Amino acid sequence: MKILAIGRSEYLLNTLRVLSKSHQIVGVITGPATDESLAKEEDFQKFAERQSCSYICSSVIDNSVLSFCDSVGADVAVSVNWISVIGSQFIERFPQGVLNAHCGDIPEYRGNAILNWAILRGEKELTISVHKMMAGELDVGDVYARRSFLLNKQDSVGDLVERLGSEIPLAYSQALGNLERGVCLRSYSEVLLRQGFRCYPRLPEDGCIEWSCSAVEIDKLVRASSRPYPGAFTVLMYKGELRKLIVWSSRVVCDATLDVGVPGHVIWNDRDSGETHVYTGSGVLALRCVQWVGGEDFRPGEYFKSIRMRFGLSQGQLIELLASR
Repeated sequence: MKILAIGRSEYLLNTLRVLSKSHQIVGVITGPATDESLAKEEDFQKFAERQSCSYICSSVIDNSVLSFCDSVGADVAVSVNWISVIGSQFIERFPQGVLNAHCGDIPEYRGNAILNWAILRGEKELTISVHKMMAGELDVGDVYARRSFLLNKQDSVGDLVERLGSEIPLAYSQALGNLERGVCLRSYSEVLLRQGFRCYPRLPEDGCIEWSCSAVEIDKLVRASSRPYPGAFTVLMYKGELRKLIVWSSRVVCDATLDVGVPGHVIWNDRDSGETHVYTGSGVLALRCVQWVGGEDFRPGEYFKSIRMRFGLSQGQLIELLASR
């Protein structure tokens, strides 16, 4: 089949590399990459040059993009992480429609930040759906491929990003094969009858750690906010200065303890493992890899020496700070 690609991210670029082995890529449309994306505009341009196919970079689907679609003569378009909802003027230009890869078992997990929310919600499995786009609608339509894989309690969002880099191309290969054979796994009407939900975007400030939460919940936040995202973070009064600390990796030591303390308090710095153990609202969390803003990663258990320190900004500390100023 002749394929046009539209979207961003390493997911789409990996998909094009796989599909180009059995299909003809005739056009690539991409837009400005997000900060966390591992594939930038120039990567798509280089791919297009190697495939001797047309390329355009745009942040909107305007008349020039529509004319571009007309010029390449594709049978079908494949989409991953495009900037906005795709309308009928774009879709109707492809005889076989536009396929979209979605990291949810449609109609579940429609919307944004799906990998992050899946970790935060403690999901045990993630399903990729490749579906035919419906004009002006989000994450619904005839489903032509479904691939599921297990999530474990140690997976970070970076692990899922890496896994999807190989799973999405396989899902697209399955979807194109089913599309050619006329095999639909779940129809648009079936999707509408199922109970689903929508996820909304997460912002960098959502990574702020509330130490009154349980060790389990904080560990989920750390894993859901880790690279390539900005990271979970806390603050620490260190050597008379209030500093922001990014937490890249953690583990749950225990989900309950008989010890008593104030959430956020450091209870052990282990030089051998490099971990710093922190008392939480329920249980103990070990910080494994952290970073001062603008600095390099380090193991906190080797760096911190005292247990007379506490993460987070309490009301008492805030009063002291204001009084000192």
